Amino acid sequence: MPALLVAWKDNDFTAPHAVACLNRMVPAAHPALPQVRSALAQPRRGGDPRGWSIAVDLEIQRTCRSTLTRTQASWATS
Repeated sequence: MPALLVAWKDNDFTAPHAVACLNRMVPAAHPALPQVRSALAQPRRGGDPRGWSIAVDLEIQRTCRSTLTRTQASWATS
């Protein structure tokens, strides 16, 4: 997971792929929650060298929220 988080932090273009991977990793994604929360707090996500995409941003938001909710729920029940 550290490599995934570094790649996402260093290159926002990887955000859709990184958050999708984290969403599949629940509950193991728990250490990534600070970065997931930080992404949700940003005004825009998923910087693309060709320009920003509303569709990509909304998908990242949806996936981050899902990851956050599912990870917190899995930790609450364990």
